Amino acid sequence: MESGLSFHSREKGFFAFLVSAVFCTALSSVNAQGTRTWSDGAPAFSRIDSTSAVQIDSTAHLLAIEAISSTPDTFSLNLSGDAGTYNTGSVPLDFSRVPFAADLYIVADGFGREVFVIRAIDGGRVAEFKGSASQPEAMNNPVSARAFSSVENGTDVRRVLVADSDGNRVIIFDYDTRLVTWDFTRDDTRALDGALLEPRAAVPVPGLPEILVCDTGNKRILRIDTRLSRIIDEFGTELEEPVDIELDDDRIAVVDKARHVVFIYDAETLIVERTIGTLDTPGSGDRSLSSPEDVQLLPNGNLLIADTGNNRLIEVDSTGTIVWRFLGDLPGLVSVNRLQDGRTLVISNNKLRRLGYSTELIELEKIDLGKEVTFDSLSWQVDLPAGTDIRFQMRAANILSDLDSAPWLGPSGENSFYTADSQAINPLHSGLRFYQLRTELITDAFLLTPVLNRVQVHFHFFDTDTTGLLTSAVISDSAGLIITRWDELFFETVIPDDPSTRDDVQLEVRVIDAETGEILQSFPASKTATTNQFALSEISRLRSKQRIRLQARMETTNSSVSPALKSWQITWQNAVSADAEITFTDQDRVPVFAYRLKRAAEAGADPPGSIFVTLRDNNIIDVLNAVEVELTANNNGDRETLLLEKRANGEYRSDTGMQAVIQEFVGVGNGILELQDRDSLIVRYVDPTTPTDIATDTALVLQQTRAQLIVEDQRGPIADSTRISFLDTLYLRVVGEFDRDFTPAQDTIYAEFFDNVTSDIEELMLLEVPTTAGDTVYTTGEFFSTPGLPLARTAVGTPGDGRLQTLPNSEIGARYIDIDTATVVLRMAASDTLPPEVIGSGAFSFILAPNPYRVGQGVPMRMRMEAYTGSLILEKVDIFTLDGTLVQTIPATGFNMDNGTTIPAKSRSTTRTQWWDMKHKNGSNAGSGTYFARFSGTFRDANGQSEKITFLRKFVIVR
Repeated sequence: MESGLSFHSREKGFFAFLVSAVFCTALSSVNAQGTRTWSDGAPAFSRIDSTSAVQIDSTAHLLAIEAISSTPDTFSLNLSGDAGTYNTGSVPLDFSRVPFAADLYIVADGFGREVFVIRAIDGGRVAEFKGSASQPEAMNNPVSARAFSSVENGTDVRRVLVADSDGNRVIIFDYDTRLVTWDFTRDDTRALDGALLEPRAAVPVPGLPEILVCDTGNKRILRIDTRLSRIIDEFGTELEEPVDIELDDDRIAVVDKARHVVFIYDAETLIVERTIGTLDTPGSGDRSLSSPEDVQLLPNGNLLIADTGNNRLIEVDSTGTIVWRFLGDLPGLVSVNRLQDGRTLVISNNKLRRLGYSTELIELEKIDLGKEVTFDSLSWQVDLPAGTDIRFQMRAANILSDLDSAPWLGPSGENSFYTADSQAINPLHSGLRFYQLRTELITDAFLLTPVLNRVQVHFHFFDTDTTGLLTSAVISDSAGLIITRWDELFFETVIPDDPSTRDDVQLEVRVIDAETGEILQSFPASKTATTNQFALSEISRLRSKQRIRLQARMETTNSSVSPALKSWQITWQNAVSADAEITFTDQDRVPVFAYRLKRAAEAGADPPGSIFVTLRDNNIIDVLNAVEVELTANNNGDRETLLLEKRANGEYRSDTGMQAVIQEFVGVGNGILELQDRDSLIVRYVDPTTPTDIATDTALVLQQTRAQLIVEDQRGPIADSTRISFLDTLYLRVVGEFDRDFTPAQDTIYAEFFDNVTSDIEELMLLEVPTTAGDTVYTTGEFFSTPGLPLARTAVGTPGDGRLQTLPNSEIGARYIDIDTATVVLRMAASDTLPPEVIGSGAFSFILAPNPYRVGQGVPMRMRMEAYTGSLILEKVDIFTLDGTLVQTIPATGFNMDNGTTIPAKSRSTTRTQWWDMKHKNGSNAGSGTYFARFSGTFRDANGQSEKITFLRKFVIVR
């Protein structure tokens, strides 16, 4: 069809890589099917594309919102240390153990003006020391009482030493008779140097009939001999308000309330060794005191101090550093006395108390979390001195009023406790809103307590307003396989343990189109069973799908539970897939790479050209009877759809093709392709069963042009009347052939010489001439044959041997087939025409032309040898650079010379083709520059004498 010529594979040139093989006449059937399975989850999900509000661990479930219920930052809990309170006495001022009776305590009651002894077990009185106003046992304000034993006149006696502050005296009672055995006082305290003034404390000196007295009103310490009833020593000039005194073998400790210190004296020298606290500076730091009232020297060398102004009971070492303190305020602390078992007797706020830590079970406050939750773990921060421990239990309820009756549980039930930090909470509590903890603070020593600084309940819940989505990776078959049928969907869930909450959760698994995201089918999860199985083969929307995803949709109306997906699996049948092939063809289904079309105005009444497409796709043979493909003009953007129908051999094609013309105006969708000259026409097909299988083909569109054929010899174009000599070399030139100028690279066409008498036909390849000399762009539409075609005088032709066999006076023709056939006829010279004699100076000559030689011009470098006075036999040519480096050696057998390499006298021989490939011996290109050709051969003169000859010719190469 002249109006729509197409180019086939032999003519493709630059487009050779686009050629497809000619289609087979029948397509093979799809291979036998097999079963494939895709699965994920159990024990872990690893094939997930995306999630939204979903968390993946051992299962996939709604995103858990992690939270912590914590005690306040200021929280601190320890054992109370209250080992008993004795409601005896009105204003007790001193409280200590009776050393010779471990179960009895002695109390000085200033306001009651008495001293009494109580039982440790119940506080019941067992003895009282007091008297009426006229009796010596009468006291005004007993502020200190100390029971002690001594030896008098060889007899063991038990005594009680009392400091009567308002009575300005100290008294010794017989413990057993309750009568005064000794006292020290004066009526006029101001007149006598030895008088007492408001004594606050007195202690016996062990092993001696002496006592030490805090003579508070006189700001001194007195040492009094009880046998002589006289002062034997005094010290403490640094004292301001001494209120208590204690001694042991080496030390005397005096509490100075006004100066906020405890002075430590050497027991022998009575010199202050050190001071506990900061003189005259009250403070609450580790080394400060505030208005201390009492002190006890401990066996370990430390001091137990009633730091009254700080409401604290502390133990300090010899440097004054606090090494222990009672945890808890003790307001109004005036007396301290530690027992041997570690318990401590104190007076605080006028109450007799016995302090000592013991194991307690303490309930913490009730907490409302605001919603039902899942409890995760219990953690805490605690200081645990050696010999102490801690443990917890928990209870929970959904209604606050039910919390009090809820059972206390540990990790494994009512008889268990949480003993390890971050221990998992009993799942029986999950799903509840209110909770309460209780802790057991454990100690095996009265002086030691655990200190709980923080308790945290870790829990999580789920947002009841959020929908969770879990989307799998794309599910498809392996490369080269297609899915012929989806078989079965199976998924496994985890349902809530509590049957009452199972309706609160919803889970469905969807099958969605991986390309569009469209939901193809949804499958709800069972509320009672953990396994779910569904057949897929009858679902029509799935039949043609090759790429899907699974998607789990999750919701809950109960913040403490979530639907959970454990695993999912899908199976299908598959078969071997074949890649689709789509090809531009002519109307006979032969693949083409270009179409030549007329302009719309030129076509006139002729029908437009037609574009044909053939598709092969095994994958859709049993599915589709027709498919549509899109044709697109790359330059002007015209797009048209072509329907391809299935044929008996399995191919898809259109018998009429798509009409096409060259036209600038574009009418998209009008059933005619409007294209520009040199447009690229693209056809694209996507296999619906394998979206990744995309087949395309491209064809070049050219506007038809008519060419001119010109015959030339070595001298140029030949006129029709010119006779051809056997010495001539013939060339062909085609001009104006723009519809064969396919690319900016050098294109080729073919033409031929023929002689109908000798039946010789010789085909020539014509190369496109560059736009400008030396250029690498070829857009001229002009083609020239190189090398030329030599002539041979032979009666019988040998087609394709590179010479045209002809005879004198024969007509020879040149023919180029295009839109029409262009033919040029020439005539050979008569038979008596002999080659002219070659005459020149010298014996022989050698010519290289063109010189300089420009590489890439499409014209070979010719070599001509002429012999004048004798014959010349050419043997080889050596090529040298200007500096004498050998580039290449070419033997004479490598030359293609029209009269051979043996040249008779008065004749010449010329190479027909390029005699040197312009390369070095190592294969690299010879660069631009000056070279020498050294010719070697044998010359024989007219007398038959022979000699070896060499001669040089200089030439230049330009690249």
